[in-house]
Amino acid sequence: MMRQTLRALCAASLALAPLALGAAPAHAQTSCTVNGVPVTGPNVNGTPGSDIIVCSLVESGESVNGGAGSDYITLTGPVNGLVYGGPGRDSITAQSAATVNGFIVGAEDSDLIRVAGTVTNLVAGGSGNDYIQVATNEGVVTGDSGLDVCRIGTGNPAFDCEV
Repeated sequence: MMRQTLRALCAASLALAPLALGAAPAHAQTSCTVNGVPVTGPNVNGTPGSDIIVCSLVESGESVNGGAGSDYITLTGPVNGLVYGGPGRDSITAQSAATVNGFIVGAEDSDLIRVAGTVTNLVAGGSGNDYIQVATNEGVVTGDSGLDVCRIGTGNPAFDCEV
């Protein structure tokens, strides 16, 4: 009797194993709102005009592109992919919970970039006269071309900043 019960349990576990093992783990996607409309990754794009983009996550290998216009991009969670302001006078703010393991690039024109958390990879102003403020820099912060102002709280100094 015990042997039959054991066999039945083994047979049941072998029958269910492919179902349990075949399930792929959930992959988080970039999650944002663009002008109040929810948008998920892998590529989140703004409109040709000015946008308000708020992202709780930018996943590795994925991107957020403000596009043309003066965009306001707010990052409330981890930045593991690319955030690109695009042409226009953009404001990109990474709040304290947003560790920048990926890239933030202001691109053309004069941009304002603020990171209240930690940069472990790259923040770049791009062309134009940029203002960059980073609380903790464990990566690379560069103003690139133009007359740039960079303020680093602690960590590595910034490059290509005139002030």
